[in-house]
Amino acid sequence: MTHHVAGWAVLLGFMAGVALPAESVRNDWQGDPLPPGVLARLGSERLAHQLPVAALAYSPDGRWLVSLGSDGQLSLWDANSGKNLWHNKDLAKAGVRESLTSQFGGANALRCSVRFSPDGSRLVVAGVDTRLSIIHSVHGSHDRSLPNWGGALAFAGNGKDLVALASAKKLTRRQLSDGKETVSVLLDRASTQLTPMDLAPNGQRLAVQEDGKVRVLDAETGKKVNELGDKEARRLDGTVGIVKFSPDGTILAVGSPRQIRLWDVATSMARLTLPLPGYGAVRLAFSPDGSVLAVSEPDRQRVGLWSIAEGKLLRAIESLANQPTALCFSPDGKVIAIGTGLRIERYEVETGKSLEERRGHGAAITSLAVSPDGRLVASGDAHGEVYLWESATGRPLHVLAAGRGAVRALAFTPDSRQLATVGSLASPSPVGVMVANPRVSLAALRLWDIGSGQELHCFSDRAKPGTALSFSPDGRFLAGSGSNSSATVWSVAERKEVCRVAENSKVIKALQFLPGGKRLLVGDDVGDKVYALDTGEEIASRADRASLGVFNPGGQLVVGRSTVGGPFALRDRATGTLVRVTGGTRDKVNLATTVFSPDGHFLAVASTDRHITLWETASGKEAFRWRPDGVNALLVFLPDGKAMVAGGADGCPLIWDLAPRRSQPDAIVPEMENLWVGLLADDARTAYQAAWTLAARRDVAVRFLRDHMRPAEPSSLSNADLDKLVLALDSDRFAERDQAFRTLRDEGQALMPYLSQALEKATSVEVSRSLERLLVEMEQVILKPTALRTVRAVRILEQVGSAEAVEVLRAIATGDPRAAETLEALAALERLPRAPRQRD
Repeated sequence: MTHHVAGWAVLLGFMAGVALPAESVRNDWQGDPLPPGVLARLGSERLAHQLPVAALAYSPDGRWLVSLGSDGQLSLWDANSGKNLWHNKDLAKAGVRESLTSQFGGANALRCSVRFSPDGSRLVVAGVDTRLSIIHSVHGSHDRSLPNWGGALAFAGNGKDLVALASAKKLTRRQLSDGKETVSVLLDRASTQLTPMDLAPNGQRLAVQEDGKVRVLDAETGKKVNELGDKEARRLDGTVGIVKFSPDGTILAVGSPRQIRLWDVATSMARLTLPLPGYGAVRLAFSPDGSVLAVSEPDRQRVGLWSIAEGKLLRAIESLANQPTALCFSPDGKVIAIGTGLRIERYEVETGKSLEERRGHGAAITSLAVSPDGRLVASGDAHGEVYLWESATGRPLHVLAAGRGAVRALAFTPDSRQLATVGSLASPSPVGVMVANPRVSLAALRLWDIGSGQELHCFSDRAKPGTALSFSPDGRFLAGSGSNSSATVWSVAERKEVCRVAENSKVIKALQFLPGGKRLLVGDDVGDKVYALDTGEEIASRADRASLGVFNPGGQLVVGRSTVGGPFALRDRATGTLVRVTGGTRDKVNLATTVFSPDGHFLAVASTDRHITLWETASGKEAFRWRPDGVNALLVFLPDGKAMVAGGADGCPLIWDLAPRRSQPDAIVPEMENLWVGLLADDARTAYQAAWTLAARRDVAVRFLRDHMRPAEPSSLSNADLDKLVLALDSDRFAERDQAFRTLRDEGQALMPYLSQALEKATSVEVSRSLERLLVEMEQVILKPTALRTVRAVRILEQVGSAEAVEVLRAIATGDPRAAETLEALAALERLPRAPRQRD
């Protein structure tokens, strides 16, 4: 006994995190380090942000490229390889933000900016919280913050002083070395708003837009030098979207909704007009020699390069992954860096050729799917692109153009050879061209060949794209939700519609073929329904407004909002009976991000504070949690249940190892007996750790479990005995009624299906009340400890999956047919490909 207690103490120490070892560092397919616990990065972190890029700048020698995210994260990159040198999140914590929703950029485009000092030793960052921060460019350390500074900034001609806005009516000059203020100038303007404005690169002039005019002010005195506002200027649609000085300060580019006007600053004369075929420019950038003007056109998702001397378009860069949000030329003028949503892309100015290989999404992830064989992961984004990745390495295989808008759903065929996608209607190329009328949204359900990346067929082009897709187990049928009120089933081979179901449903949340593939389960806002595929008729329905439309793999359980205890409740889909309530949590969970593991043993949930939690369905308790370093909204398990893909707004999905983090040196391994005791623990986290440790020991663990596991003992009560006990609930004698109630209750949760059926048939009010009491009491009772341990051990055997493990599962499957242990063993045998089917 003393030996067991000591071993149990070792296991608890193992779980408690004593003596954490240094985990081996994994690298992604490009050689960049992965966060702890990550198996693969789908794509690359090079030149990638978690939120849209707000500002860009090259170092004077062209070696480095700095970027500022709209969340305030500052990043320094190797300008040649794109490899990250450091991230600085101090500004994000300080609350730096840029609104990227303004149609023409406006003042918000200038409130967030970043500059290298002339000698390249420091970075200066200004943000909308009126704070200017000085960052050392080599180490990324935060030097100092200067309060009350706006976003328009420049270095004075001496290279040692900063000129920047202290407010909409005040310019301040400070020494870069110590931040000491040397000059403060009041501006000659009436407005107190930070309207579009720009400082000349030498800090001597400030251009300010007001009342459809542009005033040029002297930065030394604050007085107006001239005004660009003759009759021609007043025809600029009444709106100035952005102003930008040329590198030498002699030309001012003024953007409006339909054109760019270039002005001579000294003479106030308009020199050139550049027409915009689209609707407005959000960003402007001059090449270092002032000969080329880059103009972003977000509605056409491109950047135009214009010759200043000739006044003509040299070329347009149109293969952008997302709308351009920042522009910057390299010091030699040969390369232009473009912030496209979540990524930075670089192009040759002379040819327009991209210098980047397609390494990942430029927009938020909107859908995820894993192939049944586990080799591939598909991810769709908000701009109609679908990436196919190798799950083992994270390398991209194909990029599919699934539509113009968000890719709403993905599904692999059971043989993993084809992929179905739902996106907005568009031709396969070019990618990213926006619709003429963005309010029109047509769905396109397409089928793709995985090997070639070619489109095979377009099944549907209905309005209002759906968010649910599902293949039948044999791959013959494909079900998809089209509009909000129906779902359609197609024959994959014949490429034709078989039937349409759920015609009067609300918003469809889930489509799932039930075992056998002849019935389709539809979950919507008001419950769930089952349809027969041969007739298209509804054969079962259940109202449940608390349902989330999330079903376990076999379709027996549905997840719903809980009214008691934790955030979720698991209910029997057929009867509506409450099976389990997840444990209490302080997290604010994201109800839209909920998914079952392939074996149904765990429910994964993402909380709004970015934690991901695995809840054990057998106990309703938390088994494992971690906080990914990123923005994650979508979750999907790999088929073996050992890893999970998580991805969302940051556009870079990660594959996470679900094994608990090691908390002791490898030399300290708990005894098998102690791990067996760990499986019995009421704390699901302890049991989770013990289960993974056992599974890692494979054959040794299987032999141990074979000697310690026993099939569930059949109940001594026959159906006839149960019927008599139910009748006894209506007895005139209290003692007889009480004894019958206790006997039925002691049979445990395995009796719940029988009691639910008995309640439907009950003709006596007293029997109905007693049965309802029994079901309520059983709903709150977790499996008996020994039964729960066996269920956990069944998962270990399935995870090992050897021939010997299959034999042990077969032995457990011979137990009481109503017991949870027996049902779990049968389900595990069905999922294991080498095991024969044990039931229909």
